Amino acid sequence: MRRLFIVPDYYRKGTWYRYFIDRICKDFGFIWVFESDVALTADTEVVIAFAMPHFNWVDEIIPELLKLPKSVKLISWPTDLHCGDLTSFTVVRCKEEALGLFERADLILSPYYNRMMEEYSKFVGKYKYVPWTFVPQKAYLKYTLNEVPHLQCLQLGQCSPHIYPLRHRIMRAAGKDGAIRYSHGLKEARYVKWLHHHVCGIVDVGHNEALQPKYFEIPAVGSLLLGRKTNLVDDLGFVPYKHYVPFDGDDVFDKAHEIVANPEKFLEIRKAGMKFVREEHNFERRLEVLYPVLEKLIPRGVK
Repeated sequence: MRRLFIVPDYYRKGTWYRYFIDRICKDFGFIWVFESDVALTADTEVVIAFAMPHFNWVDEIIPELLKLPKSVKLISWPTDLHCGDLTSFTVVRCKEEALGLFERADLILSPYYNRMMEEYSKFVGKYKYVPWTFVPQKAYLKYTLNEVPHLQCLQLGQCSPHIYPLRHRIMRAAGKDGAIRYSHGLKEARYVKWLHHHVCGIVDVGHNEALQPKYFEIPAVGSLLLGRKTNLVDDLGFVPYKHYVPFDGDDVFDKAHEIVANPEKFLEIRKAGMKFVREEHNFERRLEVLYPVLEKLIPRGVK
C-alpha cells in the first residue's frame, strides 16, 4: 500500500517544511512527490496534502483529492491558512476549495491556530495545532551565545504593508533609524549566521496572528527576541522579560533603542530565551506533538 506526501510545485524550493517531510516519510513510509508527479493509484492508502488549496495548488489537484474513496485517509496540512492575498474572485474560490478539502480530510494540521478557530472552527474536532520550530537544528545549535554582537535589532522577512503593516513601517524606518536593520532573501546558512551576528531580532505576527518561525529561530541562536505579545506566545510558555522582550505595536521602536543602548541589561534574557527554546521548542518536541496524532490514523512504517 502506498502513502503519498504531496507537495505543490510552489514549495519545490521550500525551507523549514522539508525537515518535517523527510522525517515523516522515513518514519511512516511515505513517498514525497510534487503535484506534477502525482499518480493516485488504487493501492494508495494515505495522502497528506501539503499547503492551502488554490492559494498554492494548480487547478487540477483539488478535485482529484476530493474524489478519493473514503477508504483512503486524507490529511490536510495547510501551511498558510488564509486566502486574503489573492484577488476577490480567487479568495472566494480558495475558501470554497479549503472548505471542501477540510470536509473530506480525516485530519487537519496547521500552525495557524487563531485563523483556524476564526474561519474554520467547524473542523476543530479534526484539527491539531502544530507550531513551527527552528530547523535545521544543527545550523542553530552549533552557535554559542554571541558575547559581542552587532548592536542593531534585525528585521527580516516579507514586509508587505497589507499583510505585515508594522513590519512595513519597521522596514521603512530601518534606513533612517540606527537601532534597526532590515534584510530579506538570505539563504539558509547566512540567515542563521545573520541572526547570531545581531543582538536582537524583531518579529511580528502579521494579519494572520500566527507565530512565525522567527519566534523560535531568533532565540535559538542566542539573539534577543523582540516579539509581539499574543495569547499564542503565552500558551507556549514564553515569559515576558524572562525569555523575550514583548511589544504591543509602535512601542517596538523605543524598545529597540533601549536594547541597543543597554545590551548588557538584556543579556540574561538572551541566555534564558536561548535555553528555553532549544529545550522546549526544538524539532523533536514538535514531533512529540505530531506523531501521536498521526499514529491514531496510521501505524509507523509500511504494511
